[in-house]
Amino acid sequence: NTSPPGTCLPAFHPNNQRNWDLWDWSDGCTRTTPLDCVNNTDGFFTLSGTKLPDTSRSTVNANLSLVECRALCFSNCSCRAYAPSNISGIESGCLIWTDDLTDIKVYRSGLGQDLYVRLAAADLGEQLAS
Repeated sequence: NTSPPGTCLPAFHPNNQRNWDLWDWSDGCTRTTPLDCVNNTDGFFTLSGTKLPDTSRSTVNANLSLVECRALCFSNCSCRAYAPSNISGIESGCLIWTDDLTDIKVYRSGLGQDLYVRLAAADLGEQLAS
C-alpha cells in the first residue's frame, strides 16, 4: 500500500549508492543540487499523499495560513519543507522542518497529506516538467 522502501525524494539521490544497492538505506539521501537561499531562487515541490516526516524536531504554528507558512519557510534558509498542520480540510496552522526529512512514506492509495519540499530552481524545473 506504500511506496517501495529505500526511495529518495525527487531531486535527491542516495548518500551511499553501494549500501543503497544492498538495501541498506541508513545513510539516507542528499540533494542533487544545493539550495541557493542567497539569491532566492529556490522553490517548493508538492509531494502529495505522504505520511509526513518525523515531527519531533519540526516547528508548529497554529495561527498561520498555508500561504503564510510558505512565506515563513521561504524566508528561512534552514527551512527544508512545510505542510499544513490541520488535516481536517481547513487550512489553518503549519509544520516547518529545518532539519533532515526522515521517515517519509508516500501512499499509492491517495491517503496522506501534501508536503512542500524546498528544492533548488534547477531541480524544481525538472519536477514541474515531469
